[in-house]
Amino acid sequence: MITIKIEGMSCAHCVASVKEALAGLKGPAEVEVDLQAGEARITGDIKREDACRLIEEQGFETK
Repeated sequence: MITIKIEGMSCAHCVASVKEALAGLKGPAEVEVDLQAGEARITGDIKREDACRLIEEQGFETK
């Protein structure tokens, strides 16, 4: 499982944007986005760099 800290999420729409962006990941992946924790948890055969890039393309910062 990969956990990515996300800065800049403030509402349910932000969560939906991140989930939609991560839906573009290749391979089977399970995605959970937690607004209060400010993070995404991704399970599957994916690269952290790819997930971060997709999130950052939505205008959020990742750590």
